[in-house]
Amino acid sequence: MPFEQNSFHLFDPCGERYRLFARRPGKEMLDPSVGAGGAIKIFLLLSVVLFLPLSVLDAQGFQAGVWQAYGLVNMTDLNRYIVDSFNNLEASYGMTDGSLSEITTASIVGLDAGYEFYPGLVIGARIGQMRVSEGRLAGTINNNPSTGQTGPFVITFNSSLVPYMVGGQLRLGQGTRFSFSGAVYFGYAVSTADFNYSDSLGAFGIGSNVPLQGSGVCDDVSGELRYRISANVALGASLHLMTARISSVSPASDIPEANLSSGELFRDQRNSVLVLDYSNVAAALGLYFSF
Repeated sequence: MPFEQNSFHLFDPCGERYRLFARRPGKEMLDPSVGAGGAIKIFLLLSVVLFLPLSVLDAQGFQAGVWQAYGLVNMTDLNRYIVDSFNNLEASYGMTDGSLSEITTASIVGLDAGYEFYPGLVIGARIGQMRVSEGRLAGTINNNPSTGQTGPFVITFNSSLVPYMVGGQLRLGQGTRFSFSGAVYFGYAVSTADFNYSDSLGAFGIGSNVPLQGSGVCDDVSGELRYRISANVALGASLHLMTARISSVSPASDIPEANLSSGELFRDQRNSVLVLDYSNVAAALGLYFSF
């Protein structure tokens, strides 16, 4: 039960490219005595020396962008906890007028920042904040076996995730109006959750918040279609597949009214450690800048 023990829980400053090789008057650049094999080696060397700096000059340097995504989230464990709580309230507390809302969607704000080391290849960081839809239980308690009190109640379940990731993007169609990219980021995420027990008439004998926290690894794989509206500004539409499974959560401090101690793993009615799974599929729109 949610109210009993263990049940909460190469730059040229002159603006021109340098002439890397100059021909001396009366001299050839390549000595014929070098031979065919040597000439090929020199040609290859010159190609690399010339190609790489000029390619880097075509890169756009620093890039940054902000995007907003909406999607479907996988909160299987927490939704099961909500449903089990609902059924238990009906069976043991005589709940009437009961209603519940499961957690199904997520809203994500993301920020990308990186450097284009080579045309089309950007290495950098991605951070964001995800908020999931609110889970909710409500109804009227008609029989509290602990206190004998009755009355309406509302229990809300709110949680959020802040991922910190590093990775890279590979973009095709560089220099054109439309381009496509694939990106992979890996990192660590911090989760916070708050279960709020609002009990104005004392039907449970409690009325408090149960704040929980946890952390775990995460990753984000995405594909994006981008439209360049000017030399330094672009709009993008992307699809994200993110994995972020927080295998356990616990209170940061003691919560006497919920019989929870700091660091104690939050368990559900089945005595299983509660998992907060923020894994999701989301579509996003973004605005991007290059410098």
